[in-house]
Amino acid sequence: MKITTKLFLVFTCLLLVNFFAFAQSNKIRIACVGNSITQGNGGANTYPAQLGKILGSHYDIRNFGVSGRTLLRKGDSPYWNEAAFKNAKDFDPHIVIIKLGTNDSKPQNWIHKSEFYKDYVDLVNEFRKNGRKPQIYVASPCPAFKINWGINPTIIKNEVIPLIDSVRKATNTYLVDFNTPFLNRSDLFPDGIHPSNAGYLMMAQIADSTLMKSPSGIIRYFYATKTVLEKGDYSKIYWETTPGTTVTLNGKNVNPVDSLTITVSKSVTYKLISSGSVADTSTITIEYVPTGKIKSFNYIPKVLEKNTSDASLISWETSTESVVTLNGESVQRNGNLTVSPKTTTVYELKAVGEITETKKITVEVLDAEKINRSLNGTARASSSNSPFIIENVFDGNQDTFWKSGLEKAPWFYIDLNKSFEVYKIVLHWGNNYGKSYILQSINDAGAVSEIFAENAGDGGVDEFNNLSIVGRYFGIYCSSKNIPEAGCELKEFEVYARQNITGIEKEEAIPIKYSLVQNYPNPFNPETTISYKIQAASQVNLKVYDVLGNEVATLVNEYKQAGTYETKFNSGHFERSREMSSGVYFYTLKVGDPLLRSGHSFVQTKKMMLLK
Repeated sequence: MKITTKLFLVFTCLLLVNFFAFAQSNKIRIACVGNSITQGNGGANTYPAQLGKILGSHYDIRNFGVSGRTLLRKGDSPYWNEAAFKNAKDFDPHIVIIKLGTNDSKPQNWIHKSEFYKDYVDLVNEFRKNGRKPQIYVASPCPAFKINWGINPTIIKNEVIPLIDSVRKATNTYLVDFNTPFLNRSDLFPDGIHPSNAGYLMMAQIADSTLMKSPSGIIRYFYATKTVLEKGDYSKIYWETTPGTTVTLNGKNVNPVDSLTITVSKSVTYKLISSGSVADTSTITIEYVPTGKIKSFNYIPKVLEKNTSDASLISWETSTESVVTLNGESVQRNGNLTVSPKTTTVYELKAVGEITETKKITVEVLDAEKINRSLNGTARASSSNSPFIIENVFDGNQDTFWKSGLEKAPWFYIDLNKSFEVYKIVLHWGNNYGKSYILQSINDAGAVSEIFAENAGDGGVDEFNNLSIVGRYFGIYCSSKNIPEAGCELKEFEVYARQNITGIEKEEAIPIKYSLVQNYPNPFNPETTISYKIQAASQVNLKVYDVLGNEVATLVNEYKQAGTYETKFNSGHFERSREMSSGVYFYTLKVGDPLLRSGHSFVQTKKMMLLK
């Protein structure tokens, strides 16, 4: 219901807080978890799809059913192992309907029946992790009218359903009864197990009726569009509760379904309390960032080589209306500066406002042999096991480490952000090290070259000296670990290299292939250089796009002779209406190539980062 009058709430703990209530229509997300009876044959002939039609546009219903899956972890096809399970949790549903248990009745699965109750409780709790509070319905399985595919009707009726009801009571969840209404409707189950289209419609009607009879007092959702505000900022808080609920927000009566626009001058916690057949409570904390706060102060690269033209890009961001200085000189509130100190130099950023904050960074200038080039790099990995992320292998701290997932052959590579002549690489392994692995270099085209193959690794520190490899990307492919069932662990990956004064990539008079080179510097602000190679005289087109695929700039659009070219891209050369913001952009090279003789063009795209 729309509130047509202004609502002023005054709290003793809060100064200068304004509230304006508005009607809202945010969708309620429903995740339908289950087996083939939930998955159906796709399209509109599933109970989740039919439920969506009945409930209407205020609900977003997603089907996360997977055919043949069990609730039991030790079943022949556990739902636990499916991407659908992860996707259902990532959907962050307000309502979850779990319909599993049918396949658990098969003989090879029900031998583990003693674990069914615990596994079901654990599954429910998976949806409650990280403070989430969805309304969860456990569903009794549809009756089985035949022993088909090993599914046992007697076990479903006498053992599975009673256990599910015990789970319901223990976990404070609700029941959708997909069993009782169908007991005399074998006509709706052509193969004795799966519903017909009419059966799916009846399932949807049962689910709809159950949802609409939800007890009063349940908070469907309570969230804010922004939880961190600066001076002059605002956020909008939304909430919805089940019909018949009495609701208070920070002690004041509000509508059961509504929204509120707020501004704050200090951090505030909002508490929504609902009461009805049940009681519920949810809180949101809005953090206020005062003027004078340094939000970020970064620099790339962190180490420069002595007696070269190396430069570091320093960037910073401070809160609204801050007065900012860098080494005593006034600078913009948010900005960046390229520096090329001759010796190690400390840079101090100071922001003044409601508070005063100071931060320092040190740009080191060292001899080449003392520089671990990986400290200036970026990396990718086959997987990472949070919080043991891949960035830990080049943070200069051996107390942190990267840990891969459970794949049999994990890998990672590091991008040094430009090419060097590498003469030494050092690996510092963790507890689970590579027994068999390949140390690799990778060129811009993605071609892999083997540096060294180890077949009897013993962990600790592996050091590779007297190398002479010109390259930019280096990594490890690990084919076996000392603990096969655990993730690979690496503390540090150090790369020592010299600048290649004569040019890292020796250019051919005529390039032997078409290629697009990674821009440098990257990240950049405001300017970066993009290089490309043309094998034969061709029409060349080079464009920049944002992440939505919108064209940002055309850098090249002309006929060019074979050769190697470079062009500058400056993010500041735009009208204010098209001003570029920080983020990821893509640049694409398209070449009409007469040598391909196929009528197709050479096309290559690379990613770059604008950091303001």
